[in-house]
Amino acid sequence: MKRTLSTIAATAILLFSSSCDMKQHTNRMPTGANFPINQEHSFVCADVLHGQKLTFWVESRMFQLGDYVLFPLYQPNPDHFDQKPIYDAPAIYSLTEDALITLEQKGFPIGAVQKGNTFSVLFQEDNRHSMVTYDSSFHEIDTVDCTDNFSEIPEDARELLAWHRTIDGSEFVIDGKRNLHYYDTQGKYIGILTDGFDQIIETADGLYAAGLIGETMLCEIHPETCSAEMLKIPDMPTFCTGYYGNTNDGSLYLDTGRLLWRVDPSAKTSEIVIDYEASDLDATMTMAVPLTNGEILLAQRHTDGYAMYRAHERTQEEIDSMQVISLAAFAENTTLNALIRRWNRQSDSVRIVVKTYLSFSGTFPTIEERETSEQNFAKFKAELLSGIVPDIICLDDVDYSMLSDKGMFEDLRPWMENDPDFRQEDYFMNLFTSLSYQGTLERVPLTFGVGTAIAKTEFLDGRTSISLAECDRLAAALPEGMAMLPQHESCNSLLRSVALIQSDSLINEEKASCQFDSEEFVTLLELCNTGDSGEESIMDDYAWQEDRVFLYPTSIYNFTDYHSTASIRFANEPITLIGVPNVAAESGGYFLPSGTFAVSSNSLYKDEIWEFIKFALQEEEQLAKESKLYSFPVNKNAFHLLFEAEANRNQQLQPQSIFMNEEERLVGTPTAGEEQALLQHIEELSAAYVYDLSLNAIIQEEAEMYFSGDCTAEEAARKIQGRVRLYLAERS
Repeated sequence: MKRTLSTIAATAILLFSSSCDMKQHTNRMPTGANFPINQEHSFVCADVLHGQKLTFWVESRMFQLGDYVLFPLYQPNPDHFDQKPIYDAPAIYSLTEDALITLEQKGFPIGAVQKGNTFSVLFQEDNRHSMVTYDSSFHEIDTVDCTDNFSEIPEDARELLAWHRTIDGSEFVIDGKRNLHYYDTQGKYIGILTDGFDQIIETADGLYAAGLIGETMLCEIHPETCSAEMLKIPDMPTFCTGYYGNTNDGSLYLDTGRLLWRVDPSAKTSEIVIDYEASDLDATMTMAVPLTNGEILLAQRHTDGYAMYRAHERTQEEIDSMQVISLAAFAENTTLNALIRRWNRQSDSVRIVVKTYLSFSGTFPTIEERETSEQNFAKFKAELLSGIVPDIICLDDVDYSMLSDKGMFEDLRPWMENDPDFRQEDYFMNLFTSLSYQGTLERVPLTFGVGTAIAKTEFLDGRTSISLAECDRLAAALPEGMAMLPQHESCNSLLRSVALIQSDSLINEEKASCQFDSEEFVTLLELCNTGDSGEESIMDDYAWQEDRVFLYPTSIYNFTDYHSTASIRFANEPITLIGVPNVAAESGGYFLPSGTFAVSSNSLYKDEIWEFIKFALQEEEQLAKESKLYSFPVNKNAFHLLFEAEANRNQQLQPQSIFMNEEERLVGTPTAGEEQALLQHIEELSAAYVYDLSLNAIIQEEAEMYFSGDCTAEEAARKIQGRVRLYLAERS
């Protein structure tokens, strides 16, 4: 998929550069927010309970009972933080008063129904079940042990998933193996359906059950025959990440990760309710409850609990009154999109709207959506040819230099230098500087990973980097039976990394020249030749601690990545981050920017965008859950706080382990020494890895000819030199 996206993106840039040469049109008026953006299904959301994080478990369900919503609260298990929690009590959220009512602990609620002014809730605890009845103020009226009511269900399936009592008093239960059981109004067991269900929905016209693991399935249940009929509803999503049924409006709500859908099983229709990209909501809600006033109550799981929102669809007046800043991206970037939604929620008058072209309806693209990617690109091309430009453009997987050559972007260095509120010492400015191009700093990354190579300190003689010229001498000095690199794929990865980050030595963009026929690059080819003709070398997970391999090329995106490599691969022996072998004998490490964006030089809203950039780089935002999960923050203090959080979390959890060669091995906790080693290495980085599909393909194809024995290293280097020089000339 990434190869396809990168190909399309690269083609897009060629068309872009040929159609809007801004350096030749310096008198062109700013475009502002005229970039086409989607405002359909756009919702405004506000935190309920004053932004309080609610600590209920991911497997919990919300049940709408008139003007109330029931859900379980919990406290973490003090002995095993990574296991299911100890349930404290059910809680009732009052829709009319925006307040919580905490009930007595009865277990985990798996179903709730309203009858007149009373509410019945089925609780489950240790495979025992009790039915509790409450009055309209949620004072307990009665509690009945009904464990024996479900004796027909096998014991290994009595951890029930759902329960529902219909209007006529019949009961339906989904057991732990996703089978649906039916009881009549007298409690007599009628039968079982084994199609694999997760949710029960009752409407005025009938009873329905949905199966939502894998492809979405919706069936109409016929109690009189204890049978199910599969429904085929037009446009209903085939895959969803979240769902909620048995709502007051008798609908099934499906969350695809990008859109919230409403499915009406009675009318057999489906429709989009919320477009998360057009709204101020983080993608993928855990639960959705429609309210009688047209609002939707939404819940979303965060690392420290759940947030709840009340959302209403934007009116045209609200849409017209907002100052809209447009941001375009070729493909989805989770970190950037979540950041924008947080910005939008705290901004009173300015709203950033994202438009992506290589999008899809769910978390993963369908076959049809993969095939229509080029059609999406054709739409993007048409808009570019019309001269419409966004205020901000996300540069992930984009050939930035070709856009910059057209004068499209604003130089951000003066913004950083002239704003007294922006303290450059708070950031890894060496990473920003590494993204400079022809004297301007036009790109800002939100987060980053570290590309490097690791070796045992004892073999380095005090070095912290290795030049290509030293490789032969080092290889000759290695102990007998010790290889420089682990396997063929690692060699290819190292080859691509060196070629793409050694731009000063191997590629000169301004002169459209290159030096792939140099002695240093020939040395690199020879270093990367494992002599296995594409087959993996026999190197297992113990190769580094047993001194059978010298270099361990890797990418590091969090402290646990680094610690697990040190403790598992090298058995906690002293190691050094040396980067990849390089021409200049400097630090050969590089960073992998993510969420990188630039500002249009023609935007009307540069002051507002600068405020957004400062918002994005502040400590709190850099520590948001998306960054914590996937990569390092560019804010230094956030970097340190992230280390402390990872170390504390690992200490609280049961010791983590992985299996290597059928042996379980403990990972342990990141150490302060590892934080300092990473910090020192990061502050020495001066090169960024930017994916270039065409350049990768050239190097890979010709290097494979050498690796397979069809030519010498010198011949492969000359062929690469010729093809890359032609490629650079075509781009210039």
